[in-house]
Amino acid sequence: MKTEIIEVTPIIAKRWLKDNTNNRNVNRRVVLSYADDMKRGNYALTHQGIGFFEDGSLADGQHRLMAVIEAGVTVTMLVVHGIEKTPHIDRLRARSIADCCAINGEAWINKDVVAIVSVLDVREGDRASLSRTAEIAKKYEKEIRFVQSCRSQKKRGISHAGLAGACVLALLNGVEKESIDRLYRVLYSGLVERENDTMIIRFRDWIMNYSITGAGKGFRRSVFLRTQRVLKAIETGENLSRVLEPDASIYRLPD
Repeated sequence: MKTEIIEVTPIIAKRWLKDNTNNRNVNRRVVLSYADDMKRGNYALTHQGIGFFEDGSLADGQHRLMAVIEAGVTVTMLVVHGIEKTPHIDRLRARSIADCCAINGEAWINKDVVAIVSVLDVREGDRASLSRTAEIAKKYEKEIRFVQSCRSQKKRGISHAGLAGACVLALLNGVEKESIDRLYRVLYSGLVERENDTMIIRFRDWIMNYSITGAGKGFRRSVFLRTQRVLKAIETGENLSRVLEPDASIYRLPD
């Protein structure tokens, strides 16, 4: 095999992709994630690059090449020629963002934190890149760590990332820590502490029941929005007879 380091331009990437005759289906979200890192200058030269079989066809790297085209930038990559065709090419499980953060010394950014960040950073049809996820997590680390400290145990519905993300967002908009702590205490215990805690119990019943069948972005958004409505009511002293889903987010990420 021959190995070299090449400055891969969008033009080169397009040419090499013409030799992609038998690669797997394209995951658009992966392409956008790589492209985001490339545009930010955070795509480093590693042992993972582009590979070609002995016959010149593309063995590995189609998502990286497509990301170069998407980003419109030149990226330095390791390129390997003369790979023998075997059934074991690229069969290892891809590292998750949490795995990569741990390797980079940010082990606190675990899968739960990544899920919270994904709620805060909703971009249609996109998957947050490693660098963007780490950037957002570190920017709001204090608030995320506090909400994580309130999530004392895993419990159906109550451990949902949509709920935690709404709490982080509320903190960033001036909601008191005690309101967040109180929300989680009542959700976990099912016990009323104050008169208007009955609405938290109603919310608790909803989220625990619907989490059995609820899945996907629709349920996550509903949890995210309803949690904000409950927190707003806690802050104003309301006692909602029904916890309805607001039309839009009550709180916003700071500019």
